[in-house]
Amino acid sequence: MKFLILSKKRVTFCLILLCLTTNLFAKELLAEIIVIDGDTVRGKYANELIKIRLAEIDAPELKQAFGIESKNCLKRLIKQSDSKVFFKFKEKDRYDRHIGWIYSEDLDINLEMVKKGCAWVYDRYVKRKVLFKHQDNARENNIGLWKNSEAIAPWKWRRAN
Repeated sequence: MKFLILSKKRVTFCLILLCLTTNLFAKELLAEIIVIDGDTVRGKYANELIKIRLAEIDAPELKQAFGIESKNCLKRLIKQSDSKVFFKFKEKDRYDRHIGWIYSEDLDINLEMVKKGCAWVYDRYVKRKVLFKHQDNARENNIGLWKNSEAIAPWKWRRAN
């Protein structure tokens, strides 16, 4: 009898572990998307309306130079992905926002924001170092926000304002 109880506990533990690890890597459909700014959207995810902060990037604030353009860039990327948009959850932040990545069928939208010069790589939180290569390319080619040689990183702008 002890063996059966122990086995049930092990099975339960394995099932919970499987569910948790599967969720860590799963992309879920994101619907009813509203772009708030260049690195934040609201959308329906798993039947819940949530606020999403795009991971690894930091876009200019709306009142900052290139802020409106950055927001419009994100809108275009989402709109041009005729296919469905998916969200990959990483964690919640101190403001209770869901942090993660958004994708269309064949597009990493967070990465595209950097490639198009619509957002900075968020140095403090970046894990994928390849983002720096794309940011350097955008800067060298004066793409997007990099047309302004005096562009200020959003985290520095927030501290000053």
